[in-house]
Amino acid sequence: MPAMIDMTGMKFDHFSVIELVPERSKHGQAMWLCQCECGKKFTARGRDLRSKRTISCGCRNLAMATERIRKNTVDHSNPSSIQSKKISKANTSGIRGVCPTKNGRWNAYIGYKGQHIYLGNYASKEEAAAARKKGEERYFLPVLEEIEKNRKEKKR
Repeated sequence: MPAMIDMTGMKFDHFSVIELVPERSKHGQAMWLCQCECGKKFTARGRDLRSKRTISCGCRNLAMATERIRKNTVDHSNPSSIQSKKISKANTSGIRGVCPTKNGRWNAYIGYKGQHIYLGNYASKEEAAAARKKGEERYFLPVLEEIEKNRKEKKR
């Protein structure tokens, strides 16, 4: 087994290693106490530090995720989700945003701006699908048009 590398005092992009922690990880690996630039202390495995898998206490991960979401949204909506035709594995109707009820009717809904919008309850699957299509036109079309407008402006 290779000798353990003393990481005490090492500085990484967004944190510094303070000391070796007496406790080991659940797999017996060395754990190090670190202090993030935000001030929070946290522990991390030595191999995660050396491989740069750990970049901060988690605050940087959150900041990067928030920035990625901000860059990839239009009017608080995720364009890739709107444009996707993928149907959830849990979907039993085969139509996105349409699901059967216990009484044999069909509900239509749409997700928009982080909200679950109920579009109505219908006697047939086809009526619910038509309501979902109208919902897409009402809610998604303006966002898709904004995306296309932004793409054309970026090309100029």
